[in-house]
Amino acid sequence: MKLCVLFALVSGAIFAQLPGLGQAELPPTTVVATVEGKDVTLADVRKMIDADPRLMQFMEKDPQSAIGQVFMLKHLAAEGEKRGLADQSPLKEQLETMRAAVLFTAMLNQERDTFAVTSGMIDAYYEKNRAKYEEARIKGIYLTFKPAAAKPAGTTADDLADAAKKAFEAANAKADRNEAQTEALAKEITKKIRDGADFEKLVEQYSDDPTSKANGGDLGVIKPNGAFPEALRKAVFALKPGELAEPVKSGNAFYIIRLEGKQVPDVATVREELIQNIRQEHLNEFTNSLNARFKPQVKNAEFFARPGAILNTSPR
Repeated sequence: MKLCVLFALVSGAIFAQLPGLGQAELPPTTVVATVEGKDVTLADVRKMIDADPRLMQFMEKDPQSAIGQVFMLKHLAAEGEKRGLADQSPLKEQLETMRAAVLFTAMLNQERDTFAVTSGMIDAYYEKNRAKYEEARIKGIYLTFKPAAAKPAGTTADDLADAAKKAFEAANAKADRNEAQTEALAKEITKKIRDGADFEKLVEQYSDDPTSKANGGDLGVIKPNGAFPEALRKAVFALKPGELAEPVKSGNAFYIIRLEGKQVPDVATVREELIQNIRQEHLNEFTNSLNARFKPQVKNAEFFARPGAILNTSPR
């Protein structure tokens, strides 16, 4: 029996709800199983997942065991209540802390999600933060290089895993150039473009990205806080339309980027994003005020200088 999953289900707070099980064709009253003679409907299973969304992954792999473990969990919890375990220390305090953590998260979510956002607030926030929503259309030439074999930085499992990953990347790299050669090539191509060479022809000749290469180097739209590497985003938004950035290294490649144009979507297009950002800022202010309110005033500097040592040696 997969008891480790059972323990995982009871360790942590409820943070979100997931959609259903992908069984939209079945009515909620459909009986999917029985446990000790009790019918379990599709609606019951959905409630199980609403109570702990992490159950969904287990449910998809082995629904029979997942449902059984939920019933076993409830059975043992009820038996523990009968025996008064919930009133014994330290379990009593642990349960209180877990309950408080769930309510803490629920309160923060409610404070954010129910904060009223007016049209005036949306317009004011949009005008003040237009740069956050600016979009840049870019074209680029993507040049990969074969990474050098890396020695482990240390002897920890993470160090060895990182070295193994880099070794795998080096062994499977498509490019024959090393980093220095690729950087030199990127600078050479950049100079050719600035001297008047046809950008699209150089894309066709050099780019290692088949998707953008087939579209004249078109890399789509980039946003200030988008998925592109930070160095690339910073370089793009420092450009004017038609300008070319210096080659930007990212991972095992260099980008040669040209800015095609910039635009800021109208307020209606980004309305939902604006609302979420306003609510998040409100939540940040709300939590900052609580942090200030509940910041402890130091009365014994010795304790705060070495709390671990004092707690480990002080009598309980």
